[in-house]
Amino acid sequence: MSFASQIFLAVISLILLVPRAALAQKIAPDPPEDALFQQVFKRPQSPQGNQRLTVSWSIDGQIKGRIPILLEANNRSKIRINSTILLDNLKEVARPEVLDKLQAGLDKEKNIAIDLLRENGLKVVFDDRKLQLFIEVPPAQRKVNVLSSQSGDPEAANAILPSRFSGYLTVRGGEKFVFANTGNSSNTGRQPLNLNFDTAFNWNGWVLEGNFSFVERASPEWKRGNFRIVHDDIDRAVTYAIGDLGVPTVGYQLSKPLLGLSIARNYSLQPYLINSPVSQYEFFLENPSTVEVFVNGRLLQTLELKAGQQDIRNLTLGSGVNDVQLVITDNVGRVQRLDFSNAIASSLLAPNVQQFAYILGFPSITSGNGTSYDFTSPTIFAAYRQGINNTLSMGGYLQADLRQQIMGIEGALATTLGNISWDMALSNAEQLGLGLAARLGYEFIKSGETNPLDQSFGFTLEHRSANFLSSNLSSNSSSNSSNNPSSNSSSSMKLTNPSLLDFTANYRQKLFWEITSGLNFRYQLGRDRPDSYQIGLNLNKSLGNGFSISLNLSESGDGIKPKEQKVFAHVGK
Repeated sequence: MSFASQIFLAVISLILLVPRAALAQKIAPDPPEDALFQQVFKRPQSPQGNQRLTVSWSIDGQIKGRIPILLEANNRSKIRINSTILLDNLKEVARPEVLDKLQAGLDKEKNIAIDLLRENGLKVVFDDRKLQLFIEVPPAQRKVNVLSSQSGDPEAANAILPSRFSGYLTVRGGEKFVFANTGNSSNTGRQPLNLNFDTAFNWNGWVLEGNFSFVERASPEWKRGNFRIVHDDIDRAVTYAIGDLGVPTVGYQLSKPLLGLSIARNYSLQPYLINSPVSQYEFFLENPSTVEVFVNGRLLQTLELKAGQQDIRNLTLGSGVNDVQLVITDNVGRVQRLDFSNAIASSLLAPNVQQFAYILGFPSITSGNGTSYDFTSPTIFAAYRQGINNTLSMGGYLQADLRQQIMGIEGALATTLGNISWDMALSNAEQLGLGLAARLGYEFIKSGETNPLDQSFGFTLEHRSANFLSSNLSSNSSSNSSNNPSSNSSSSMKLTNPSLLDFTANYRQKLFWEITSGLNFRYQLGRDRPDSYQIGLNLNKSLGNGFSISLNLSESGDGIKPKEQKVFAHVGK
């Protein structure tokens, strides 16, 4: 064996003879996990007491930032979460009843146990290594997703505020020149100048508005019109006015101008609010879906919705019966169709929505000498109306002074068989006594594929007793030429309503070549006079660009004069 071989064997033998323990002393073992945690974070990993941490967290995959939590020393799976931050974020996605249960389960430190979240259907995972909290709200526990197609933004009310002081003055004038007048040769040349002034001035929400006129060479030349002070309470949607008032009427009330004070609901002050009944369609989506909304066979809108409870409302529906269909296509291609039928009446109010007007004043009388007031006859007008539910609204009204009074009730009901309205009133007047009036109306309108001819039908049936106070009182006496129901002359005893029963009906449908036809009929049962009737046919054809052609045929007769036939044709806009 060579010398080199002997040296190699000696080195190998020396290595094999070195104790393994000596080698082990040169490789330091890994420290325990608890010691490593204490070395890095300068505190024990498992403290003796409860541990407070601030961790990152998310809801349904959306990162919400950081939230304080409390780990119990005896059971680290027992986690309590800061309720203030948690509930503020959950109220955007979770159902109110879930939030109420969580609120009721708070501990003394206002924390929510993770087990309480799970008991109420929420999915919660805490990663104790990454210190992350994951919360998922299942579809069944999600807040109802409300989608409205008409509601405006309330903040828009303050987008443009009026100035503290503002106003306007509008002047309209007319001047005539007559060059020849065979009837009166002296009345030629320049005619009297006519001017009309319309003005309003606002100071901190109080508006003085009115009008006056000037007529040259008249007596007097200047005449005052109506002036009033108006204040709008936007928050309450109420308008206050004092001065010369034009009185709006309801039902059988008789309009008369007054000098007085009025308080009235005015929803035009809050145009972003919806005061008519809400068309509401609720359904549940198990998966994210595409929802197509069809109204009377026409696609209104397409929505991309998440899983959960959905509420689509305030669709644009017309008066009458509307067919609504929702076509739902989920994320795996399954298609579901939901069909609804809604009855709408234009006069309905939303539930608990109120309309009212209260007016107190004195009658104003306008003549050639100007305007005067009857301060011996204080007068009150009152009307109130409220939505009972989405299909029913009812109200009442009153008009009274020292000599005559009218009191009535009215309402409207919408059904899938048609819309019904009614109005009943009692009146009392000097020399006329008590009177009764009643009106019943019915209307059926339906659009869309289920009514391709666009047929509609309606009728009104009305009765007025002979001495019911109304504006169309007439006299059989030729010596009485006045039709003023408030007259105090003895001839007012002869005034009577000319009709015992008044029936009107109308029918409409489409014909060939897109021609729209309408048939109207009215028949009146006379009281101390012959019956009368009116019948008319209307044909209309649209020519495009706003132009149309129409033809009207009518006949009327009252049993006294000869029957009268009329033909009227019109082409234009």
